Amino acid sequence: MKITKMFRIINYWPFIFFILIPYLIYVSRKSFIDAAPWRKNLTLGIRILVLLFMVLALTDLKWRRQSETLAVIFAVDVSDSISASQREEVAQQINDAVKNLRDSDKFSIITFAANASVLIPLQPKLLVKASAADFAQLLFDSVSDTQYTNIASAIRLALSIFPQANQKRIVLFSDGNQNVEDARQLAKVAKANDVEIDVIPISSRIGAEVLVAKLQIPAQVRVGEPFNLRMVIESALKTSSTIQIYQNGQLVGEPKGYELTAGKQLLDDFPQRLNSEGTYEYKVVVTTEKDTIKENNTAYGLVTVRGKPKVLYVGFNPNVAMQTVFTQNSIDVTWIDPKQMPNTLTDLQSYDAVIFDNVPAESISEDEMKLIESYVRDLGKGFIMIGGENSFGSGGYFDTPIERVLPVEMSPQKKQSLALMLLLDKSGSMANFSGGAQKMAIAVKATKSVIEAKTLKKKDIIGVIAFDAQTQYRVVQITDAEDKEKLSDWVSTLRAGGGTKMYKALQQAYEELKKVKAKQKHIIVLSDGKSEGDFIPLAKRIAADKITISTIATGDADRELMAEIAKAGKGRYKDVIDVSQLPKILLKEVRQTQELMIEGDFQPRLVGAHEILKGITNVPTLKGYIATSEKQQAESPIVSPEEHPILAVWRYGLGRSMAFTSDAKPRWAVDWIKWNKFGKFWTQAVNWILPAPAEDYDVTVSLTQGRASVTLETFDSPREMFAILRGESETKQNQIEFNGRVTAPDATGQILDLHQTAPNRYEAAFDVNQIGAYLININKLRNGKTVSQQSISLVSPYSPEFSAINPDINLLKRLADDSNGIFNPTAKQIGRHSGAPTEIFKSLWGLFALCAALLFVFELIIRRLQLSKSQLADLLEKIPLIGRRFIPAIYKGEIPAIERLARLHQRKVAVFSTWHSLSSQSEHSVEMKVEPDAITQQVVESKDTAKVEPEISESDTSFTERLLEAKKRANVI
Repeated sequence: MKITKMFRIINYWPFIFFILIPYLIYVSRKSFIDAAPWRKNLTLGIRILVLLFMVLALTDLKWRRQSETLAVIFAVDVSDSISASQREEVAQQINDAVKNLRDSDKFSIITFAANASVLIPLQPKLLVKASAADFAQLLFDSVSDTQYTNIASAIRLALSIFPQANQKRIVLFSDGNQNVEDARQLAKVAKANDVEIDVIPISSRIGAEVLVAKLQIPAQVRVGEPFNLRMVIESALKTSSTIQIYQNGQLVGEPKGYELTAGKQLLDDFPQRLNSEGTYEYKVVVTTEKDTIKENNTAYGLVTVRGKPKVLYVGFNPNVAMQTVFTQNSIDVTWIDPKQMPNTLTDLQSYDAVIFDNVPAESISEDEMKLIESYVRDLGKGFIMIGGENSFGSGGYFDTPIERVLPVEMSPQKKQSLALMLLLDKSGSMANFSGGAQKMAIAVKATKSVIEAKTLKKKDIIGVIAFDAQTQYRVVQITDAEDKEKLSDWVSTLRAGGGTKMYKALQQAYEELKKVKAKQKHIIVLSDGKSEGDFIPLAKRIAADKITISTIATGDADRELMAEIAKAGKGRYKDVIDVSQLPKILLKEVRQTQELMIEGDFQPRLVGAHEILKGITNVPTLKGYIATSEKQQAESPIVSPEEHPILAVWRYGLGRSMAFTSDAKPRWAVDWIKWNKFGKFWTQAVNWILPAPAEDYDVTVSLTQGRASVTLETFDSPREMFAILRGESETKQNQIEFNGRVTAPDATGQILDLHQTAPNRYEAAFDVNQIGAYLININKLRNGKTVSQQSISLVSPYSPEFSAINPDINLLKRLADDSNGIFNPTAKQIGRHSGAPTEIFKSLWGLFALCAALLFVFELIIRRLQLSKSQLADLLEKIPLIGRRFIPAIYKGEIPAIERLARLHQRKVAVFSTWHSLSSQSEHSVEMKVEPDAITQQVVESKDTAKVEPEISESDTSFTERLLEAKKRANVI
C-alpha cells in the first residue's frame, strides 16, 4: 500500500512487452554460439533487465513526494510614484517578513516599474544573510524605466519562477496606480496556479500636491468658431493657484488666479477663438505656492482649424438678431428670399448648411424640398428649421420631403380631438372648367386629400355635406383606415348639378356638430356661387357654441358674404383665384384648424445634455411655439411644459438636421434675444449641424492614467440606414471595416485594433508609455481596400506616475481577493504555511531509459569481448571496488594448449557429424576420421604432468592453426 502511494503509473499498455521474456529465454537456450554457461546466463539476465527498464520508462512511472517548503516572492514597485522613504519602509517590511520564514523556506525579490526584473533569485532563507539596510540598498540600485507602473509584468514574472513542489505566495508592494496593462486578469491566473497574492499598499507620498489631471480641447474647429479650454485640476489641499495659457508658445491673455479646494475641480472659463486655418498647440501651466512635483503641472493639447462655414439663410425679412450672431462668430451667411432658392444640387452644395426661418411650405416647390432632402441625406450637409406662424405644421409641411428630413413630425402626438365638417358646393356652376380641369373634380380631389391626410387621427370625427338645391351628407368617426376609405369613396360619387342652398347645409352642419363631443369643432365652407339666407346671425350662434367657421370662395362666389361669415364664425377666409391650388389651400386650412400654434409665456425645460447646450444650464422663457412630436431616434434636449419639442436634433443619412419650434424674433423669443448666451446657443447649433470633416465618421481620443481610449462613431449612408430599417445587414460584398495605427513620440508604431461595441460604434485602447505627441491614423476599408483616412493627435504631457495623488486601494483589494490572498498582511501572516503540504510527482522515465541504455552496452561487451580469467582478474584489480576482499580470487594460470585443442576438437567432431548426415547423398562427400583417443589421452597425461610444457608436433600445430582459421571465418569465437 505504501509503495502504491509513493509511485504512480501513467501508462499501463507497455506491460504487454513482458511477453517477450519467454522468447528471450528460448532464443538463448537454442543458440549455437559456443560460450561458457555463465556468459550465456549473464547475457540473458542483462537482456531481461533492459526490457524491464524500457517497459518502466514507457509507463512514465512517477515518484510522489511531499514538501512543506514555502516560496515567497516579494514584488516591489519602484516607479516614480514611490519615494525614497517609502522604499526604505518596504525594505524594513521585507526584512521583518523574511525573519518569519523557516530556514528551509525560499524567498526572492523582484522589482517592477514599466517592466519587472529579478533582484534576488529564489533561494532558501538559510543561504541569504542580509539586513533591512541591505534590502534598501538593493531597491535603490535597481534599474528600470520608472516612469510607468506595470503590476501585471511583476505577477507574470513571479509566476514563471515559482518551483512546483512548494507552497507559493506573492507579496505585492505598490500604490496600485497601474498605467500599463491590467493586472486583474493575472490575479485570476495566479489563483488557478495555487499562488496567493498578499498586497501591502504603499500609502500616499504627497502632502502638498497640485496637478493637471486632464485638458479637454476640441480636435477640430472652424475659423472664428468659439470654443473653451476645459481642464480638470486635482489638489491634495486647499491652496491658491495661477493658470497660464500658451498658444504655439505665446502667452494668451493674462494669468488667472484660482482658489483650489482639496479634490478634483473642473475649470472651463477659458474661451478661445482662432481666426486662421492651421494646427495650434495649447499649453496649460498651473503654479501654486506649495507643490511637491512640478512635472504634472503642465498639460498640452492640439486643435486643427478649418475654414469658415458657409450658411444659406432663407427667410422673408432679415433677422437682425441672427445677423449679429453670425457676424460676431465669423460665419459666412448668404441671405435670400424663398423665391431665390437654388434649383440644382450643384448650386446648393457650396453651402455647409441651410436655415429656413418661418418659411411656409407653399413658398417652396416640391422639387426644391426634394433637393433639400438629397442635400442633407446624400451630401452630409446640415438643415435647420426655425419656427413661426408659417413653419412646421402651421406652415403646411405635412407629408413633405422637409418633414422627412426634420427630427419632428408636424402633428403632435397629444393633440386635441377634432370634429370637422366640410360643406362642399356641388351646384351646376361647379361643372364648369377652370385651367383645363372641372372645378367639381378639383373640389372632390381637395376633399379627399383632407380625408386621407395624416392630420386626422383616430377618434377624430369628419363629415362631408354636399349641397346644391338639396343636401346629402355622411359623418364618420375615424377608428381605422377603412373608415376614411369608405368616406373617400362616397365623395368620389358626387356630381355637379342644381342650385345653391348653402344656408340649409350650414344649419345641418351646426346640428351635427352639436351632437358630438370634441375639444375642437370646425366648419369649412367651399362654394363658387351665391346663396340666400340670414347667414351672419347663424354664424354668430355657431361661434357662441365654440364652433369655428372658415370659408373658401372661388369662381362667382359672393366673396363679401363669405368673408363676413368667416369673421362672424371666428375663422379664416380664403379667396382662391387659381382653382388648381384648392387641394393645398383646403389641406392647409384643416391643419391650421388644429391649433398647432401655441402662444403664451412658458418656461422651456432642459431634459438632456447635448453639444448645442455646452455651457448652458438654463434658458429664458418663450412666448410661443408650433406643436410637433419627436420622431424615433431623435433627441429633444429642450421641451415645453406639454412635452412638445422646442429643440430637436438627429442624423438624417450622412447629414444632420435640427428643429427649433419657437422663433428667433421678438414675437416669441424676445427674452432669448436679450439673453447673454443667445449668440452662444445659435453658434453651437450651427456648428453642430455642419458636415463632419471629410469623412462619414468621427474619432475621439482620451487619456486616463497611461491608457488611451479611442472611440469611432460612424454615420449611416442612406442605403445603409434604409437597410437597417428593413432589418437587413450589410452584404459581404460591401463590408466596411476600420483599422488604425498609432505612432509614438519615438516614431515606433503599433497596430490599433478597433472592435465594434455597438451599432455605428468602434472602440480601441493602447498604452501611453512615452511623453509627447501620439499620432493616430484611422483607415476606412471597403471590401479590404482603403477608401479614406483620418488622423488625430494625443499629447501625453508627463509621466502617468504623477497623474494620481492617492493609491488605488480598490484595485489592490481586488487583486488580493481574486487570488485568495490577504490585503495588508502582517509579517507573521506573510510567513504562514497554509493548507496541506504540497505534492510533486517526479517522472522516472529518464532514469529507467539511462539504465536500459547502459545495460544494453554492457550486454554487447559481454557477448563480443572474449576475456580469459586471468585478463578478467587483471581488469578487476585495476577497478577500485569497495569490499574487494570479499571477492574470490580468480586463477590467472594459462589453460594448456592441449586442453584447448581437445575442446575445439570435440566441437569440430559434433559440427562435422551434423554436416555429414546432411550431405550423405552427395557424390563428393568427404570422410573424415578422427582419433579422439590419442588427443584425450594427451589431455589426461597433461593433467598428470601439469608443470611440464606439452610438446606439440608440427603436424598438430598446423592442424590447430587451420581449425582456428576456420573458426574465425565462421565467426564462432
